[in-house]
Order: sequence, then structure tokens, then C-alpha cells
Amino acid sequence: MSELEIADDDFAPLMHAEPLPHRLELEDCDLVKNGPPRDLAGLRSLEAIDCKLDGEALKRWLAVCPDLEDLSLTGAQLGALTWDCLPQRLQHLNIHGGELTSLLAAPTTGGLQVLSLTACKLQAVELPKSLSGLRTISLAWNQDLATCPDLPWTAKPFELDLRECGLTAWPDVSGIDKVSRIDLSHNAISDVPKEIENCHSLDTLRLQACQLTAIDPAIASLPFLTHVWLKDNALRDLPTGLCRLANLKVLELVRCQLQAWPEALGNLQTLEALLMSENHITRVPDSVLGMRNLRNLQLWKTGLQQLPTSLRGLEALQQLEISYNPLKTLPDFTGLAALEHLGLCGLRDLDWQQGFERLAEIRSIRNISFTNCEFEQFDPRVLAIPGLTRVDVNKTPVTESEWQKLRAAHPAITIWT
Repeated sequence: MSELEIADDDFAPLMHAEPLPHRLELEDCDLVKNGPPRDLAGLRSLEAIDCKLDGEALKRWLAVCPDLEDLSLTGAQLGALTWDCLPQRLQHLNIHGGELTSLLAAPTTGGLQVLSLTACKLQAVELPKSLSGLRTISLAWNQDLATCPDLPWTAKPFELDLRECGLTAWPDVSGIDKVSRIDLSHNAISDVPKEIENCHSLDTLRLQACQLTAIDPAIASLPFLTHVWLKDNALRDLPTGLCRLANLKVLELVRCQLQAWPEALGNLQTLEALLMSENHITRVPDSVLGMRNLRNLQLWKTGLQQLPTSLRGLEALQQLEISYNPLKTLPDFTGLAALEHLGLCGLRDLDWQQGFERLAEIRSIRNISFTNCEFEQFDPRVLAIPGLTRVDVNKTPVTESEWQKLRAAHPAITIWT
């Protein structure tokens, strides 16, 4: 038997299980009243979901699980714990919800690889240097933490997740050159300091909704940084260091109060996804055509009035989202052989006679969205585009009977109203 599930205090299957399962799941059990019914040596994984469990009861259960490698607890009221109550062979510790106010003292679990203590009212945690095998440190959604704990030196790249932890400044990561992913979203961090240059292995940086206004140019020195997520900040202009990242692939700048298209974006020749919706960008210059690796360009609700006359040059582009903008004309789409999705929702100022002419020139696409568009008649030539499988035409003035006729004429295409 490799797995056993116990619910509602029915421990009989566990008492009689032969051989002992490798994994045990307990759900809605009272583990304070019910101690372990037998020795659980050999058990590798224990998960307790919404069980009545406090710190003392946890210690009783762990005392009979010397071989445990994976411990997952949801909704447990543990209070303050020390590392020495945990099994020495533990590799994965996941505690979510409930209450774990602190985890202190020197650990006996030197082989720990994943530490996840999330949304558990954590106020303090010690991460001694002996935890050199950690690959993931997640302390997200603990508003009372307020500061980042001292981080251990690790032999391999690891991920650091401190979302919504009440931080007010960039954490001290000096000397921790192996951190590969940092998520500090939803903290009050106004700037990224020069010390970020110490994160030599960083490939992903998430700083969404951080009240961010500045990023030190030293970020340009990070050779492996490929993904940067900055939604909901007050940057107003693109930090110069970002435009010198040699291998950047994904840049998210949604709702960053940008006042124009940053000309320096043209330097990002490796960029594959540029997400800039809900900024103030009235014009996209011709320099965008040099971004030949761009696959996803999103400019939803930017006040966009002008695109380049032709988008030829963006041969890799797969998704283009220009919905809810005051565009009056569409660009020439010919040459965009990779284009799969085109978002044209809410284009109420568009000259649709010109627009449908442009769309009819597309040689290959899978999906076009016209939701909330103001055209009186739909040009059926659009439905003849090779490869088209779906058009979204919800909340347009065209009658349902007209759509029914078009469905009958093009049964292979989903026309969603």
C-alpha cells in the first residue's frame, strides 16, 4: 500500500495497515484528542488537512515518524515551534494557514530542500546556515513578519518568496548569490537598491504592487535575468537599467503610470513578451519593428491612437492586444505569419470599413476578439481567413439572426455572442 487516507477520526484502517503506507493523509481529524495509534516508522509523507492540531500534538505524532521526508499541514494552530521537534530526514516542510507564530533555534533537519510557511501569522523564523540544501523559501502572506530573516548560504540556486510580508525595504541578500527567483510583491518597497547586483544567479524578479518608484541601474549587470514583473507601481518612466538587460524575455509594466512609449525598449532585442496595458501610451513608434523576437504585445486601455502603418518585421508576434483604445485605423498585418490572437475589443472610434480591409489581408490567425465593438455590419471576408477557429462578437450591434446565418455558412468557426 503506497497511500492511505483517513477522515473524521476513523483510524482503524491505519491500525491494521500492512505494510505501512508510504504516504498518509489525515482530513478533519482531532489529532489533539487522538494520538498516533501505532509506530509509523517507514512513513515518508504526512499531510494533515483541516485537522485539530496544536504544537504538542504535532510533537507526539512526529515522535513516531522518524523516517518522515515530507510534512504538509493546513489550518493547524501550532503556536511557537522549534526546529528540533522536526524529523532529521525532513526534506519538504509546508505549513499553510492556521497559526505558526515562530520557528526558532538550530535545526536538526540539514537536508531540508523546501520550506513553505505561508499565511500562518508568522512573526519570526530563524534560517541557520546549516540549511544549505534549500531550493525554496516561501514565507508569503505573513503580514506580521515585517523583515526578511537572515538567509542561509546555499549550494544550489533557490527561490525566495516574501509576498505580502509587511516589508518596507529591499531585503538584505548580500552574499547570497545563488538566489534565482525573488518575489516581493505587495510590500511597501519604494526602490530596488544597488545591492541587487549581488544576486548574480537571478533569473526572475517579481515586484508587483510595491509602491516602486525607482530601480538602480546596477540591475543591468545581472546576466541571467530573463523575467521581470512590475505591475501596479508608480514608475512613470522605464528604468534605464532594465533596457540594458542582455537576455530579458518577459517585461510586465501593467498600470505603472508610464506617460509614453519608452524609446529605449528598442534595445531589448531578446524580449518575447511586453505587457504594458493600462498606461498612458498614445503612440507606438516604428522602433518596435526591430523587436523581432516579440511574441506577445499587450496594450489594452492605454489611450493608444497610433500604431506603425505596417507591423511587418514582427514575424514572431503571436498575440497582439490593442483593445479599448481610441484607434481610428488598423495597421497592415501582412507578414505576421505567426499571429494567433488579435484583441480588438471596444474599438468604438475605428473606421471599420478600413479595419475589415486590413483584417481580410491576414493570412493566418486562430482567434479575433470584437467584443463591444461599434460596427453595424460584419464583413464575412474575415471568416475566410485560413486557420481561424473562433471570433468573439459579444455585445456588438449585429443581430443574432445575422450571426446565425454566418454560423451556418462557416460551421468550423466558433462565433461566440
